[in-house]
Amino acid sequence: MAPPLRIVLLTGMSGGGKSTAIRALEDAGWFCIDNLPVLLVPKLLELVVHGASDEVHRLALVIDAREGRFLDQTPQAVDEVRRAGHRLEVVFLDSADETLLRRFSETRRRHPLSLDGTVADGIALERKLLAALRGIADVVIDTTRMNVHELRDVITARFGAASDADALNVTLVSFGYRKCRSGCWEGRRRRSSSSTSSRCSPSCSRNTRRKGRATSPSPSAAPGDATAASPWPRSCRNGSPTSTAPG
Repeated sequence: MAPPLRIVLLTGMSGGGKSTAIRALEDAGWFCIDNLPVLLVPKLLELVVHGASDEVHRLALVIDAREGRFLDQTPQAVDEVRRAGHRLEVVFLDSADETLLRRFSETRRRHPLSLDGTVADGIALERKLLAALRGIADVVIDTTRMNVHELRDVITARFGAASDADALNVTLVSFGYRKCRSGCWEGRRRRSSSSTSSRCSPSCSRNTRRKGRATSPSPSAAPGDATAASPWPRSCRNGSPTSTAPG
């Protein structure tokens, strides 16, 4: 006989934090399904228990006002799952109406039940539709004064199991700059196949500061002097400080 499943049914007000909670459960190793029609819950459990998937031991479902006319059958489905021997917890995420209004205003999202009205009308209707689910909830979490990180910590502390998958992972990222001959850190070494010399790149801050002086010819420079039109500062050129054009 298959062992009983541990099931969390997430429900609550839109804007109460269901998306954050389901992501926290998924990161903790739960198999998560969002917006599953409540009529399919018994069929889903039948497939899982009878070997369709031997890797699912913890199941998280999101059922809310989007169920429409099937929402009234949720309490009956919950009783059926519990009679089958599974461990099921109903978690209701709630928040004050003012906080819900502010969250919808910040995200500029439309309330799922306010198709022909305001957000406040949708919140009032949703609270009425979910009254029965709130009454059968095992846990009611008020997220009015919580941010996403605090809600995530609450969900993880209650439903996250200690395992190797929950071990702390540390990633180290290192980077650095190469240093050109003039001493700048932005410079990059340019090395050709025929020469081992190097010079600053055009993005070198030293080149940027001395751009005007480096590109303008010196009054005393000879017409054939290569330094007159060189785009590089004297300190970043190859070879000797002054070089003449090839004869």
